[in-house]
Amino acid sequence: METFVTLRLTVPTLLFLLVGCQTASDIQNLGGDRYAVSSLACPACGGTAQSSNLAFEKASKHCASMGKVVVTEAQDNQLANAFGAGRTDMVFSCVDEVTGTDTQNCYQTAFASLEETHDEIVLADAVGVVMPPEEGFPFSMLANQSKANEAEISALTAVGTVWETCSKESWSNVTPQYRKLYIATANEMLASLSKLVATKTTYGEYAAEINASLARLDQQLGGMEREARAQRSAENKANMEAAARLSDRIMQSTDSVTCTTYGNTTTCN
Repeated sequence: METFVTLRLTVPTLLFLLVGCQTASDIQNLGGDRYAVSSLACPACGGTAQSSNLAFEKASKHCASMGKVVVTEAQDNQLANAFGAGRTDMVFSCVDEVTGTDTQNCYQTAFASLEETHDEIVLADAVGVVMPPEEGFPFSMLANQSKANEAEISALTAVGTVWETCSKESWSNVTPQYRKLYIATANEMLASLSKLVATKTTYGEYAAEINASLARLDQQLGGMEREARAQRSAENKANMEAAARLSDRIMQSTDSVTCTTYGNTTTCN
């Protein structure tokens, strides 16, 4: 009785999926506390997602060795070949970590000093003016048509200086695009405060300007997040297309062998 058996033989292309090749380069010192690292990861290892992780891990370890934290200055994720291998080129800096506790201590220390030279109630009101609620000032503030008096001007100026110093320290730990946006918004708010302390505007006018600045910040942050989502979507699509090409390549590269069995003897062609 004749039996036909078809065998699918694997080829070196299949090993491309299985070898688990992933690596990160040595850290390159660019000067000015800036560094660069590149990484590669095979498709089966995770492609660009894994190459990004490898680069960040290598950068983090480098910064940690100096007692600092990593801040990504620029990063480019791309396919290293048509089959989904990932490559990441990353530029980063190592900075001193500024935690939420550090920022809180900055404020507490500064305000404790101000309490020695300013009326407690006036100082508390100034803090509420300089540091608005996240959702912006309410109508009661927007409707306030009074201008700052001498004691309020002194307190507002002091609190504004503290806010600028303590908040900007924490922004050193965020990426440049966010840092630039936060500093631009802070400068807008400080410009509005300067007009208030110069009695060029009322509290209500100041509140309206601050609310507008906060609204623009929210809009810009939303736009940046939409761009990030679009970038992630594009990367995922590219990875899926690469995976499909790799699958096709494997299928095309395998050899079909027909084996014929006669009794206990099998012959393959």
